[in-house]
Amino acid sequence: MKKPGTTFGSRDWQEPERTDAAPLVEQRSEPREPQNLKGLCQIDGPPYQIDCRIIDMSSSGARLQFASTAEIPPTFKVYVEALNVVLECRTVWRNETTIGVEQTIRSTS
Repeated sequence: MKKPGTTFGSRDWQEPERTDAAPLVEQRSEPREPQNLKGLCQIDGPPYQIDCRIIDMSSSGARLQFASTAEIPPTFKVYVEALNVVLECRTVWRNETTIGVEQTIRSTS
């Protein structure tokens, strides 16, 4: 069941504003590649789904954008229809609309 009011269009995506002036230091084990793919976040107990956008991704992690991250738990699954995969994710960082995740498992749907 899809939760009402959680639609997310590709035109809505905006790069989050940085509030500090310090340069970013890359800490990932491998670089992420731009994707711009539609995803469906699957949340358990009680189960529901929220649309998201996969902004960039590597084999070990991804940056996901939501209308709001307030209801997204620390661990969840994302179905990526274009790749026919389900990503089991663990939140590494978040802000109001974007979450950086580590992929704990990647399986075909």
